[in-house]
Amino acid sequence: MASKARWYKFTEDGANIGRDSSANNKDLVNYGVTSVTDPVYGKVAYFNGKSHLRLDSVDIPTGMASGKSRTLSLWMKPEGSAGGLVTYGNRVSNGSFGKRYAVNYAGGSGPIEILLFNILPTRTGAGVIATNQWNHVAVVFNDYGNRSQIYINGDLAVSNTKNVATATGHDLYVGWYQEDGDHFVGRMLDMRFYDNALDSASVLGMYNDGPATAVPDISLSITSWGSSSVELEWDALSPGTMYTLTARRNNIVVSTTSTQSTSLVLRDLLPSTEYEFTLSF
Repeated sequence: MASKARWYKFTEDGANIGRDSSANNKDLVNYGVTSVTDPVYGKVAYFNGKSHLRLDSVDIPTGMASGKSRTLSLWMKPEGSAGGLVTYGNRVSNGSFGKRYAVNYAGGSGPIEILLFNILPTRTGAGVIATNQWNHVAVVFNDYGNRSQIYINGDLAVSNTKNVATATGHDLYVGWYQEDGDHFVGRMLDMRFYDNALDSASVLGMYNDGPATAVPDISLSITSWGSSSVELEWDALSPGTMYTLTARRNNIVVSTTSTQSTSLVLRDLLPSTEYEFTLSF
């Protein structure tokens, strides 16, 4: 797979969200995006409907401000409201139509749109995006035949012939569709920009690999109650998280318990016997 022109993991704390993890060190400017702990992927970026990130025009990869091929990949967990995922340029910085583009989430179950402003949008059908669940979105601009493609969760959702040429000198916004002011509401993770058009096998591979994450480190506190009972406690993640506690004896699973609580008492353990306890979520 080609090297990443920009790579934003979105696993940082608060004001540090948007650090570039590629070799180019071109950080995003944060306007109110915060970090939250996701029960699946740990620390992620949260967009509240008013916040966004910006990449200065001088830091835009060359291939993103030209007619060259490029690829955008990101993971999103929307809460249902329509909002921009990525906008390059805006009506103020470029009054003429064209030479700018946006990748927009239309709300609910979709669609995802590529908007080139002077051409009808490339748009997926409805039903491809699940709200309050993680979705992988990849957008590929290919200068060979001027193709614009959208992949959802590894599958090609739509492919059209579009002119991918864009002007130079504009900022890029994450989480804000500037044309109508719609901000994204939800979580994002692992945004990547490539300076070439990835093929379908590469996109599927990214989806199957999953996002780069900061998995939360949860430690168990164990208190013995006599010789055959223990109480286990741990820190809470997001509200509603389901935790699964597994007890093993001699590397054999003897019990598995699922709960939304952050403590659990196990009874009827064998005295003077070593157990191993693991927590998953």
